[in-house]
Amino acid sequence: MAVRVMRVTGGQFRGRRLRAPRGPDTRPATGRVRESVFSALGATVVGARVLDLYAGAGTLGIEALSRGGDSVVFVEKSRAAVGSLRWNLRSVGAIGTTRVISQSVERFLSHPREGDRFDIVFADPPWDISSEQLAGILARVTARLNAEALVVVTRRAGDGVPVVDGLEVANRRRHGDAQIIRYVKE
Repeated sequence: MAVRVMRVTGGQFRGRRLRAPRGPDTRPATGRVRESVFSALGATVVGARVLDLYAGAGTLGIEALSRGGDSVVFVEKSRAAVGSLRWNLRSVGAIGTTRVISQSVERFLSHPREGDRFDIVFADPPWDISSEQLAGILARVTARLNAEALVVVTRRAGDGVPVVDGLEVANRRRHGDAQIIRYVKE
């Protein structure tokens, strides 16, 4: 399997190599995008319970752990991506603080696990997902958020910003062909 190699940009795992499968199914967040996201999040990552939806190879969730996140639940349905994700977690030594759910985001959200509450949610869905579909997914996520939670969504630049009851857009930034939308819980 051909892989892309990238590095963790900050925290205790800084410089560690991560890998992601090549191909149209996985589009890992670039180092520049991750740096921007975590610069905006600042110290809110420390001690956070994180949910990484459409996790791919886990670059955002692993970056959160590296910067002091308490735990991460990764949700990804692609077998190739899950294989890379598990390899990445072993390579940085973060197995004990994570859970990998190998299924679709929709199915994961349909079967809530008792006690699953999150401080930060990353959602980096396929770019062909509609604003309406994404809004529906984010609406289901709001029930699992702690009081002052943040939701960070990556979309193709130019795509609409989903409007979601219970979430307010805090800011929106463009990075090349991607836009990062940060929501806060209302």
